[in-house]
Amino acid sequence: MRAVASFGACDDRFSTNNLQPMKASIFTPIVTVMAVCLLITTSCKKQVHKVNEDYVGYWEALENNSFYFFNIESNSDAEYEENTAGAFVNFTGKVRLRNDRLNIARLKGFKVDQHPAPVNDSSMVWSMVLDGVTYFTVK
Repeated sequence: MRAVASFGACDDRFSTNNLQPMKASIFTPIVTVMAVCLLITTSCKKQVHKVNEDYVGYWEALENNSFYFFNIESNSDAEYEENTAGAFVNFTGKVRLRNDRLNIARLKGFKVDQHPAPVNDSSMVWSMVLDGVTYFTVK
């Protein structure tokens, strides 16, 4: 019995004090990964008028017998309409821009192929290309 008592008294491997560094070393990376995932998934897209005011305006496109219009207000409220072969689609909501994606209230997304720019240096006509469709406006 004396051996058991001295074994427990002299073996510190099972002491709760020695588990603290191990807990910290395991949980620190887990907490870090969780925090990074949270930041990635909740990173907000910026309202388009705060990122690039050149998007604001009434944009129109006509391609392959399809008509598109995009009206973006100065507060990033927007309306998008598409009429393709008699099928009519309409989306409204806040427009947000992140990287090269333009989104209307998480309902409709566009790949930005070309950001708004004047057609030529002295022109009041501007163009932008979204999902391969060229939109025009006059500023």
